[in-house]
Amino acid sequence: MYYLPRETASDRIRRNTLGLQENDPVDPTNTDLDGYWDVSDEEEEEEEDSLAAQWHEDLRQIQALVSVVLVPFFSRWLGRKFVFWAWHALKSKW
Repeated sequence: MYYLPRETASDRIRRNTLGLQENDPVDPTNTDLDGYWDVSDEEEEEEEDSLAAQWHEDLRQIQALVSVVLVPFFSRWLGRKFVFWAWHALKSKW
């Protein structure tokens, strides 16, 4: 009986990239794709810059949400609480 080792994720990627069929054997010594996943320093820096830009954009959106929605809501709520307390304090003194 011929034993086939369990297929790994890298074998599936290699099979899909090479256009092999499901039952075609994958040669683990095939080095055609060894440099395929390598990322250059420039690409890495571009990706880091893109992620940093996205992070800053997310922070700007959160800041806008806080300043436009949350601060007015809580200010109004605290103001009404204070006016209610002040009115009752003033009313009880008269």
